[in-house]
Amino acid sequence: MTDLLKNLMKDFPEEIIRDVLIRLRIKSLIRCTCVCKSWRSMIKDSTFIRTHLTHTLSINTQNATHLLLLHTVVIEGTHLFKEDLYSLCYDNPAFDQCCNIEFPSALKKVTKYQASRVVGTCNGLVCLAVDLMCYAFDLVLWNPSVRKYVTLPNPLGGYGCGSFGFGYDSVTSDFQVVKLATQLILNNKLYECPPVAQVYSLAKGSWSSLHFDLPPCVMDGCSPNAFVNGAIHWLALRLTNEAYIYFILSFEVSSESLREMMLPESFKYMSLGLSLSVSGDGKSLGLFAKCDSDTDSFLDIWSGEVVLVLEDDRELVSLDLVSKKYKSFGISGGQHCSVDSYEENLVLLDREDASSY
Repeated sequence: MTDLLKNLMKDFPEEIIRDVLIRLRIKSLIRCTCVCKSWRSMIKDSTFIRTHLTHTLSINTQNATHLLLLHTVVIEGTHLFKEDLYSLCYDNPAFDQCCNIEFPSALKKVTKYQASRVVGTCNGLVCLAVDLMCYAFDLVLWNPSVRKYVTLPNPLGGYGCGSFGFGYDSVTSDFQVVKLATQLILNNKLYECPPVAQVYSLAKGSWSSLHFDLPPCVMDGCSPNAFVNGAIHWLALRLTNEAYIYFILSFEVSSESLREMMLPESFKYMSLGLSLSVSGDGKSLGLFAKCDSDTDSFLDIWSGEVVLVLEDDRELVSLDLVSKKYKSFGISGGQHCSVDSYEENLVLLDREDASSY
């Protein structure tokens, strides 16, 4: 920086500089961290990061410009994992592609023979679980916008495979990864138990356990969760009168409470193959039944369009529920896909323990 520019900057109040920086996009802000130490310190401040997110969400709502994170797992042959593909698309009827996202090379080594899964997205942070094609797993919190990620420590032991969820506590401004387990390990054997929530706090960097006085139930470890209105929701099954019925478990992240939500009679039964998602407005749950097929037909839904894989060549397409017309994403060979909302954010930029790529 030239001496002239330094002198000019001294004449500007810090509040004005902050107000200007708040309005910039992520890429521009990253460049601004190289201008001077004071700007770098300001941009990496946690208060600035939260304020920038609030401003970004407000502008996106006003302009009706929203991004979607598209994840596709490409399979060779029948079960051989090839690669994870990530891209950003605009949330419009055409699903126009914004850009491809580079997957961290260090994580590629971890997932060399294993596919990752998007547990959820929240305020610009992506929670990944490497558990689609294996019993072992790794958990990662990833921000593609600032090219940083944090690998989480393993959850506390003593419980069987659980279902993961991802949410944000707006009261404490903390991101939480939740593993909800319904099986206890004793003498290398699994036993049903009341639900136990193992909660990872990004702010604290550690796991804690919460026990709930609810009847035992069964959950699918890789089934989708939905973070809506401050709570993480999962589908669960319980045996009653010799038949399994569906219901919803809802974990409120701020109060750390767990409750059951009963479904309408027509949606209760296991044979429907239900799937849970978030509605297009992000304010309510979406519940969908899968077709009677050997493949997953309904994979995810957003803004009135179903994202699915055509069985013949595994081509990824979207189906408009009103016009009944298909649109191709130009991606084939995918076995698993997901579509999640995404907001650009500076989260993890201020964390020294985050890995860069």
